[in-house]
Amino acid sequence: METSPTKVSLSRPLPDTPTKIPVSFKKAKNEAEVSNAAILEAVNNLSVMLQELNVQMKSNSAMIAQVAKSVEFNAKEIKDCQSKTQTLEREMKRFGTENVALQVRVLELERYKRRWNLKLRGMKEQENENTRERVLQIVLKIAPHWADKMDSVIDSVHRLGKREEAKHRQVIMQFTMRHHRDELWRLTKRSAVCKELNVSFAEHILPADREARAAVWPQIKQAREAGQQAYFRGPNGYINGGTNRSAGTAVLLNNFPGKIVTSKKSTDGHWILCVLSVKDSFIILGNIYGYNNVNQNKNLLSEIDGLVKNLKLRYPTTNIILGGDFNMVFNEWLDRSPTKFHNHHYNPHLVSFCSIHNLSDPWRFIHPNLKNFSWFKPDGSIKSRIDFWLISDSVKDLISDCSISSAPLSDHCFINLTLKPSNNPKRNKGYWKLNASLLQSEKYSQGVKDIIDEIIQDPNLLSYRSKWEFF
Repeated sequence: METSPTKVSLSRPLPDTPTKIPVSFKKAKNEAEVSNAAILEAVNNLSVMLQELNVQMKSNSAMIAQVAKSVEFNAKEIKDCQSKTQTLEREMKRFGTENVALQVRVLELERYKRRWNLKLRGMKEQENENTRERVLQIVLKIAPHWADKMDSVIDSVHRLGKREEAKHRQVIMQFTMRHHRDELWRLTKRSAVCKELNVSFAEHILPADREARAAVWPQIKQAREAGQQAYFRGPNGYINGGTNRSAGTAVLLNNFPGKIVTSKKSTDGHWILCVLSVKDSFIILGNIYGYNNVNQNKNLLSEIDGLVKNLKLRYPTTNIILGGDFNMVFNEWLDRSPTKFHNHHYNPHLVSFCSIHNLSDPWRFIHPNLKNFSWFKPDGSIKSRIDFWLISDSVKDLISDCSISSAPLSDHCFINLTLKPSNNPKRNKGYWKLNASLLQSEKYSQGVKDIIDEIIQDPNLLSYRSKWEFF
């Protein structure tokens, strides 16, 4: 059975697929040319700007470099100014110190110059007066024994300040010598002439000294009313509260390069001990004032012996310097006159004390057999060398001078001890070694034993240290 293909017919035909034809835009030729020119011009302008910016940056860099140089220069100038300012500050400080020192010096010179002057108060001023002649007449009444030498005693006389109406100026008298001035001043204090003429004499002191005296006058007045000796010296007032038997010691340091580590002193003023530190080493320095009694001096040396030992333990040193009025002598034959001995006779207490601490008398070391004295009785009948120094052997090599010279206003002499520091300290020579083979020699060993026996039995070697040093 054959089948015929089936045909399908549509009543309406299918519509065609729409297709959009692209629209083509055609740019104008002149528009493309204008855009390229603008870009080129912009690029050129940008290049110019970059060049200008580069030039400006170079200029700024140069300016910055110049500013840096200016800043560096200014910094150096500021630093230099600071250095100069510091130098000027130091100079100003130095000038200030020198100015103060000069003012003090001028005041001291003026104060010293006025010690030759006296001030006369109460002498009424007259028209066309001869001030000197009037003053000499007053002085002649007070001190008639000056009649033949009045012109050589008083140098100049003048009124003080400018003349004013209804005011009498004080008179200044200048003497040729201070002892004349002091003598007249003493005479005026008990002279009836001053009361009769209603005049008075006074010191010619500085205004600053007058104010200083006025400030301490109540204390001076109170001390005088209590029976104590009180007086003025320059601007200062002094009160002596002690007696004729009072004691006192002191250690005075001037321009001392070291420092005081510690100090001890007695309650009755008979000794003072100091430990000084100088260039990494210690020095025990002391001032001693002995008693007028043998037993008290023995106890004094025993007390100082213990103190020195304690100080040497705390501050290891062999440098000891002691000085003062010991009120005892080393050698009764050499150091006292008149003496009851006909040969050397040593003080056992002093010898023992010096042996313990390895001390010696530097003056006697320099003058072994010389007779010289440091204290004299006013009539010269008795004299002795009771003032001296004691130094250790470690200080002995530094002695530059040790001498006895007179001292004003004292019956004791001045004992001068000058030490010269060593610029070349001794170096250690190394270890000493014993030749042990010597101990095998019976003769050598016996000789050493004999020497030891002699040292032990020697009465002049009291301490173990002196025995060892001698050995």
